[in-house]
Amino acid sequence: MAVFTYIIERRLKLIWYYVFLAYGITISTDKKHQKYPVVKKCFYIVFLALQIISCSFVSANIFFSYYDISSTATSIAMTVVILLTHINTLAASIVLRMKQEKISFYLHKLITLLRKSTKLSDVWRLLIIHLSIFILHAVISMVLYGVNFETNQKILYSISLSKNETLDVSKKFLNYNYVKTLIYIRYLLWYLVFYTYSGFSIILCTYSCRLMSKNFKILNMSIESSLTAARVTNEGLNKIFQKYEKLCKLTSKLSVLFSPLLLLWSAGGLTIICLSVRALKSNLQIGEYVPFVTMLMYIFREMVLLIMLHNQAKDIHTEASATAVLISKLRPDKSLCVKTNHRTDIKVSQLLFVAQIQDQKIGVNVSGLFTITNTTLLSMLGTLLTYAIIIYQTK
Repeated sequence: MAVFTYIIERRLKLIWYYVFLAYGITISTDKKHQKYPVVKKCFYIVFLALQIISCSFVSANIFFSYYDISSTATSIAMTVVILLTHINTLAASIVLRMKQEKISFYLHKLITLLRKSTKLSDVWRLLIIHLSIFILHAVISMVLYGVNFETNQKILYSISLSKNETLDVSKKFLNYNYVKTLIYIRYLLWYLVFYTYSGFSIILCTYSCRLMSKNFKILNMSIESSLTAARVTNEGLNKIFQKYEKLCKLTSKLSVLFSPLLLLWSAGGLTIICLSVRALKSNLQIGEYVPFVTMLMYIFREMVLLIMLHNQAKDIHTEASATAVLISKLRPDKSLCVKTNHRTDIKVSQLLFVAQIQDQKIGVNVSGLFTITNTTLLSMLGTLLTYAIIIYQTK
């Protein structure tokens, strides 16, 4: 059992190192930051350069293809989706690079706290499932785009002035083979590099939230066993207080590490999904079903990642609140409290502690604006559904 736990722990420490290695970012709890710094820096510079090139192509496509960008709601929606996706990817690449050592140390601390628990195997299995499904989704999307490349160009890069007319400049520009080749390479690059990176960064955050909620859950189980057994001593009560406060500090640190990205992922993700629904309607109306399926898969991906992120962050608040309730039910041991004043001191400190944790909302805080809870998740889903319907009905 000890060997199996060590293997799982070793895998969790190394998996993010290999996931982000190609991007020049080192997320590792196994002291790999000192290895090959120059090579990793070169990888990261190339990664940033490719993002700049991709943004340049997007600007060129907008200029040549959407000469009158205000002509249709679909053109506006698709342009904003592309820009927001690039912004999210660029922000994630900068923030993770700047905080790679802090994130690695943070993950190491969470894994160490879970070392004696069987929860690590559950975390590993779920992480592998998420990464496998995400990579499979990216490969399928890339294949669909490649198969239907010509049709995609007509939809993405043509300006419909009327039902049967297309802007001549756009036609001539897209008829050049080298232009088509560059556009095709850019989209393959997009799916292979940026499309996967943005998903990996969100999965990394959900993974951190999952480790955090598992730590609270283990503390809950420990307190529940104390409730069913004998009364706790003053020393035991203090240990529980300290463990809870330590987990609360780790939760606050999680918010600090991912806070700027959490805001972009939440606000940007909602906007991307809503506007993509408008593009989905346009594909359906012109009868192109392969682009329709591709766009539908993209919307599904964004929704799953957004819900996963908020669901895991919400679990931290749920487990922390449950822990606070259990702590308030702990009873000090009368036999070890010979003096009445001593027992009173224990109870008073317990009540003060409970009052203190009731004043603060423990959970993942998004840039100081709000804490992700059950209510936040439901509000987000309601907002998403409302605006998706409104944009879908927009002509």
